[in-house]
Amino acid sequence: MIDAHAHFEFYKKEVPQVVEECRKELKAVVDSITEYRKTHVWKSWELLKPYFGFLFPTLGYHPNEARRGNWEKVKRVEDFIWEHRNEIVAVGEIGLDYHYAENEAQRENQRAIFQHFLELAAELKLPVVIHARDAEREAFELVQRYSVNAYFHSFTGSPELAKEIAENDHPIGISTGIVFIPEIRKTV
Repeated sequence: MIDAHAHFEFYKKEVPQVVEECRKELKAVVDSITEYRKTHVWKSWELLKPYFGFLFPTLGYHPNEARRGNWEKVKRVEDFIWEHRNEIVAVGEIGLDYHYAENEAQRENQRAIFQHFLELAAELKLPVVIHARDAEREAFELVQRYSVNAYFHSFTGSPELAKEIAENDHPIGISTGIVFIPEIRKTV
């Protein structure tokens, strides 16, 4: 068994213990090293690098960070992805999260930055890890437009969209929401 979407960097000092616990039950973990608030990809990379081989890194720009429209940060993350393109297994997590976008300007920032990283992934011929909330259909349509392989993590969209995503050979991850959100249980 593998964990297809984790954020070990959030554990900081506890990373060695968390990795050891996971090794007991899992064969591998895909860690989405994502630019988000004070969690910077370059710091997380150095923290997790000793565990690569068990941890398989992705690099991305979280949509909740993207809503701020900081293109200087986008460029730094893009450069970091280029620098480590042969070490990562995907670009992500990236996507659209309209749940927390406060206005159309923030949604537009998310769209522009999402498309920027989809274009980068297509150029690098890498799959993407998608975070989509209250924007699942739009995220799927953009993935299709850029012709990239995608993993839709923590999917909360409709059963019909889940079927369409699966029919287009994109895997879907289901979060712990399956326990307490009836719509997710229905989708599954």
